[in-house]
Amino acid sequence: MHHRTLILAAWTLTGVAAAQTYSVTDLGSLNGGTSTAWGLNARGEVAGYSSHPNHSNVAFRSSPGSGPQDLGVPPNNSASFGLAIDDGGRVVGYGGLSFEDSRAFVSDPGSPTLTLLPDLGGNEAWARDVNDVGQVAGESKAPNGLPHAVVWDGGSIVDVGALLGATTSNAAAISDTGYVVGRADASPYRYRAGAFTILPSLGGNPRPNDVNDLGTVVGSAWQVQGVGCTNCDSRAVLWKDGAATVLGALAPPTAAAMSSAALGVNNLEQVVGYSTTSPLGSHHGFVWDAANGMRDLNDLVPAGVTVTWAVDVNDAGQIAAFGSFGSGPQRALLLTPDDGPPVMVNPQPGVAGAVNRFEMLGATPHGTVGFFAGFGFGASPLPFCGTSLDVASPLLFAVLGADADGTAIVDLHVPPVAAGLEAVLQALDLSSCRVTAVCVQTF
Repeated sequence: MHHRTLILAAWTLTGVAAAQTYSVTDLGSLNGGTSTAWGLNARGEVAGYSSHPNHSNVAFRSSPGSGPQDLGVPPNNSASFGLAIDDGGRVVGYGGLSFEDSRAFVSDPGSPTLTLLPDLGGNEAWARDVNDVGQVAGESKAPNGLPHAVVWDGGSIVDVGALLGATTSNAAAISDTGYVVGRADASPYRYRAGAFTILPSLGGNPRPNDVNDLGTVVGSAWQVQGVGCTNCDSRAVLWKDGAATVLGALAPPTAAAMSSAALGVNNLEQVVGYSTTSPLGSHHGFVWDAANGMRDLNDLVPAGVTVTWAVDVNDAGQIAAFGSFGSGPQRALLLTPDDGPPVMVNPQPGVAGAVNRFEMLGATPHGTVGFFAGFGFGASPLPFCGTSLDVASPLLFAVLGADADGTAIVDLHVPPVAAGLEAVLQALDLSSCRVTAVCVQTF
């Protein structure tokens, strides 16, 4: 088990602002071989799977400063695959002989114990994502053998596919605010609390892959031939406010067989994914935002590192990816921005009538931090900082100092009367006037 962290200093290009650059951490593997990252939480913990001495692949959980923790395989299974991780360290995924013979599982956040999730009676299921409320999204086969999108919540299973009236469906992701996205028959959808929206398909084969707390969806779709491209394959897409935006690709528009797909989005609407870089060439991971467009991550990391796919991004701008160091084997990677924003972690356990931990990461070391709460979104100017919170009528509920690592933690009792309320939370680094992205929590 080897861990390498490579640091690349920011550089300045003539006439433009300094580009965001990233340090890269090799998360290792369970046997010195290959590993793949697939999920990321606010603390920089990664879920994925690795080659293993006793199994073909085994799910893992990693933590900053440590290598992958072996999560084992479910009973009577020969392999496991970790696909997502919540802020408490709970990992979800599936185990089985193959994708066609699989069981959905959830891990205990404090141990490698895996618990199988119930299915719809077709005896196959896959857990794709988990939010900080403990809801898990994925799919399960019905007794007729067709897959349905499902949400596991509190030990029960909800057949979202049946609610959508679809013959076949999947659920690719679930946000902390309860948005579920996936495909219903051939249509991309977004679902929340009994209401669903069909998203624009852009010509065919749309595949939503992730959704943030504000309901912004990313994925991929085929473009109609001749509309914005020639000889084209799929394109990374962002769906927002009823419209679809094509994010482009790293290869030139005239290149044959070029494709791209968006795999992750955070609450700042930073998007990550992969794209071809030349005709029939290799894939490179990308990061996209509205200000800078699509950028090849291989231009933003140290020389010798190849980022093949970028799969998830948190509100601190950290990116879970996989790639390689030189000619070495494929490894799960954690990319950390050299000057990333601070982040507020979803309160744990997120339950009314209990003591909850509120946490800010990336503040000024030994600086002062303020925590704010409200019940809606809206610009709230901070005259003393010249910036604004994104919380309507914010209430300052805690002020405290950060430690030497820039972490501020406060444990507070959330009263029972808050049960069922959706709070909008945000933290402010008073020493630098930097604010976190909003954090939405239903207690």
